[in-house]
Amino acid sequence: MVASRKTGKWRLLKVIAMVLRFYSCLFALLAGVFMTGVSCLLLLSDTKNFKLDMLPFWKGESALYGMLVLGLLGIAAALLGLVRKVKPLLLVYTVIVFALMIYGFFLSPVYRFSGAPEAKSVAWIACAALLAVVGAFMQYREPRRA
Repeated sequence: MVASRKTGKWRLLKVIAMVLRFYSCLFALLAGVFMTGVSCLLLLSDTKNFKLDMLPFWKGESALYGMLVLGLLGIAAALLGLVRKVKPLLLVYTVIVFALMIYGFFLSPVYRFSGAPEAKSVAWIACAALLAVVGAFMQYREPRRA
C-alpha cells in the first residue's frame, strides 16, 4: 500500500514536471513570436514614433534589432527545447526574458505604469515568466529509477 502511494506521488510529480517543461517551451515560443512580429512590423513600416522604455539597454532603432534577435532566439529556444536539444538555450532565454521584465518594468527609473490595471497585468506576465524559468529548470531534473 505504501509503495503504491509513493509511486503515484512520483508519477504526479513527473506529470507536473513535464507540463512545466512544455509550458516553458510554449512561453518562449509565444514571447519569441511576439517580439519578432512587433520588431519586424516596426522595422518594415519604418516607424520612428515608437516608445520602448521597458528595454533597459537599447534605445531607438537598436531596440528593434535587439527585440528581433531576442525574438528569433526565443523561437529557436522553444523549438530546440521541444526536441530536447541544446537544453541550456531554453533556460538562458527564459532567465533573460524574466530579468528584462523585472528590470524594465519594476526596477527601471524610466518606465512608469499608467495605472493599477496595467501594473497588475504586467505582474501576472512576470509571474508567468517566472513559471517558465521553473519549467526550464525541470529539464535538468534527474530521472528517478525504481
